[in-house]
Amino acid sequence: MSTYSYSGDPALSDLDWVRFTIRDTATPWHFSNEEILAIIAEKGKIGAAIQLAEQWAVDLGRQASFTLGSFSEQYQQAAEALQGIADSLKNTAAPGAFCAGQVNAAFTRGMHRNPRTSGA
Repeated sequence: MSTYSYSGDPALSDLDWVRFTIRDTATPWHFSNEEILAIIAEKGKIGAAIQLAEQWAVDLGRQASFTLGSFSEQYQQAAEALQGIADSLKNTAAPGAFCAGQVNAAFTRGMHRNPRTSGA
């Protein structure tokens, strides 16, 4: 059974941070806690927020916008906003952090030293 929650404090957990970042903070929820946590486990919270925002944007882009009297639903604008969130996160993340699922590039002193020639 799927669960849905948001504490109102994005600093409380990675789940709440992702929900806050992609604006999935109230009913009707778009993603379950289990879906979000699974992607966080795989990609970290920033990678999860990017993937979920892009996925939600695609889902919204498939829906037709409409107006009925004074009520209006503009799904394309919401899709563009979510894609903007994903793009912004990509631009602030470390370069190459989301290429082919590889994260956490490590740079260390002496990483280019060749032990066969440097005598180390």
